[in-house]
Amino acid sequence: MPLTKLQITAGINREGTNYSNDNGWYQSNNVRFRSGLPEKIGGWVKVDTNTYLGTARSLWNWVTYTNKNYLAIGTNLKYYVKYGGNLYDITPIRVTYISPSTNNCFTTTNASTTVVVTIVAHGAITGDFVTFSGVTTVGGVTTLNAEYQITYITDNTFSITVASAATASATGGGTAITAAFQLTTGLSTYTTGTGWGAGPWSRLGWGTGYSVGLGEQLTLWSNDNFGQDLFFAQRGGPIYHWDDTTGLSTRGQLLSTLASTKTSVVTGATFTSGATFMNVPFPAGIAGGSLISGTGIAPGTFVAYAYNTGSSTVPLSVATTLNSSGNYTFSYSGAYVPTNTNQVLCSAVQQFVIAFGSNSYLPGTPNSSFDPMLIRWSDQAIPYQWVPDVTNQSGEYRLAHGSYIIAAQVTRQENIVWTDTSIYSMQYIGAPYVWGIQLLMDNITIISPNAAITVNGATYWMGLDKFYVYEGSVNTLYCSLKQYIFTDINLDQGFQVFAGGNFGYNEIWWYYCSENSNIIDRYVVYNYVEKVWFSGNMTRTAWLDSSLQPAPIAAAYSPLAGFQGSISGSTLTVSQVYYGTVTVGSYITGMGLITGTTIIGYISSSGGIGTYLLNYTQSVSSTPMEIVTTNTGLLLNHETGVDNASGTAIVPIDAYIQSSDIDIEDGQHFGFVWRILPDINFNGSDVNNPYVTMTVWPRRNSGAPYGTADAPTVTSDNNYAPPYPPNSSVYIVQQYTGQVYTRLRGRQLSFRVESNSIGTAWQLGAPRIDVKPDGRR
Repeated sequence: MPLTKLQITAGINREGTNYSNDNGWYQSNNVRFRSGLPEKIGGWVKVDTNTYLGTARSLWNWVTYTNKNYLAIGTNLKYYVKYGGNLYDITPIRVTYISPSTNNCFTTTNASTTVVVTIVAHGAITGDFVTFSGVTTVGGVTTLNAEYQITYITDNTFSITVASAATASATGGGTAITAAFQLTTGLSTYTTGTGWGAGPWSRLGWGTGYSVGLGEQLTLWSNDNFGQDLFFAQRGGPIYHWDDTTGLSTRGQLLSTLASTKTSVVTGATFTSGATFMNVPFPAGIAGGSLISGTGIAPGTFVAYAYNTGSSTVPLSVATTLNSSGNYTFSYSGAYVPTNTNQVLCSAVQQFVIAFGSNSYLPGTPNSSFDPMLIRWSDQAIPYQWVPDVTNQSGEYRLAHGSYIIAAQVTRQENIVWTDTSIYSMQYIGAPYVWGIQLLMDNITIISPNAAITVNGATYWMGLDKFYVYEGSVNTLYCSLKQYIFTDINLDQGFQVFAGGNFGYNEIWWYYCSENSNIIDRYVVYNYVEKVWFSGNMTRTAWLDSSLQPAPIAAAYSPLAGFQGSISGSTLTVSQVYYGTVTVGSYITGMGLITGTTIIGYISSSGGIGTYLLNYTQSVSSTPMEIVTTNTGLLLNHETGVDNASGTAIVPIDAYIQSSDIDIEDGQHFGFVWRILPDINFNGSDVNNPYVTMTVWPRRNSGAPYGTADAPTVTSDNNYAPPYPPNSSVYIVQQYTGQVYTRLRGRQLSFRVESNSIGTAWQLGAPRIDVKPDGRR
């Protein structure tokens, strides 16, 4: 018989049975498709040695007018800006306490590293950060003028841990202490049933939204640029602003505070001494809450909130000190800048700052109730002006379909807005209406605020049970992995899902938590040019592919140790340690491992090669593996090299692809496969003798086990693992392996190509098999 070419359809297909996906690929990991052919994905290396605190959920890149390239990183504990190889902590300050609230607030205990701090109504929670200055030595502790992460005790006290134990029990610290509390920290996972979007609008009564403290929920960030300035917000929190001209170490400032420092109006005014109002001939731009400065005006005087916008009689918060007339300066009204938002975006072309989910503008009530369905925007080109007036274009619009706004995306010609049930288009139409908002489709979902991405004029996103695309109209995006993904996804952790583009390969990657995982451990990819899907296992928390960076950047957990080993049930046998130390209590990751697996004890040794116990019983061995920490993270350049270089030593990337069952001569007769021509190249490898393992399984029919005796070990995701069954063949294929000889008999066969060695890159072409007829029985 002539050689038969195995022409296998590009993409992974899990929508039917293994056999029904004839001449298709059924499963893969760390393999992509290019020009229809499968190949190992590129490797990843550390961007630099910097690590950050917390789990990063946001990466944002921009360049200033002076050509400074900045990268913003938002985690559940901090907000950073990276520049010139350094990380700068710009986490905003929530509140600052000074004397007398902080007088002698420290209490030490002899021989203890725990210091108790007493500040009435400090408002901190466990994990928050506070920076002290102006502290004198207390109980022999000299290091209190520093930043500390706190442990909450009561409403009025909390504890910190210092490096060196106190030498005496004492209370003190002085009367010049400043305690600056940073923004409330949050969680790295979603807490079901609490927080923003945790149920319908009005669940607590008509017109009332349900919410809890930011620290009790998964921390997500939104960020955008208004010119060269950075605007950012925690989901559910206020809007912050950062400008590099004030210094790299300057923390983010509340936009509301900044608005009150900007001049908006200078106009002639008259008033008498002791008056509680002033007369102005040109009141345009004046709003309640605007700060006033000028002769006869006491410092801190502002326009009373009861002011009727446009009136020439302006009420004052403090009586004037003398008779006067002339020019007076009014600030913007920071009091009416949104106090909370689900997402902030800057519409760059039209020059608006937009809050999706906001408190409404109510004259006289600057802190109105938060409305998760309200869209509110600043004046055009003036991000500090949020008071609607006939002289400006600031305003608001409440969406009607849904309970809360989940996400918004800026596209070339419009902004796309998703609620929990609908999708809207938001287009600039100019004054007086400013924005035209239209319902595009109802009964539609998006799984998370970061699940959408716009590429080449089309917007793609992941819903709760399918994928969608918007190209002027909303359509379901066909996915050959839909059943596989949505039957094994943890929807309780859906808000962790994020989309990222790998534009050099025309790919969109979605990262998500598998069914039994509370952290991201899986990905699914759509190649929008070749229109194929593939998937695999990888732990990442944020992604950015920017033309301003040399490679796609991903945020990952920091690896503590890399090692090779095998698992049998709940026993881990470590055979090789690449770097670090294997320790009890560590969290481990690897192909086929149940997410959340930790080492709970050891049998033969500790700290290296030996046998360990696990907290979960595994169904598959996994090699290589890593120990990671979820307390710190690092940035990785992807598509760089061919290995995992995230740690202190290089670890091989486990990459494989496996076919569905392929009929031998239409499956009518048994066939004897005696030769395979593999057709694999190793372009891009950086070792002298790269190789892959090719494994072939014959099958009698679609209902029979593989091989001639026992079936192979099968994991929860139908992945075949050693030991392989009798009558399977495992071959080492190298660059110049032209053919391998086999002895396989069956009606169908499935084959797998896998690499798990350092320095190996490969691409599979069109393998051919040589078959002899072998009867019908």
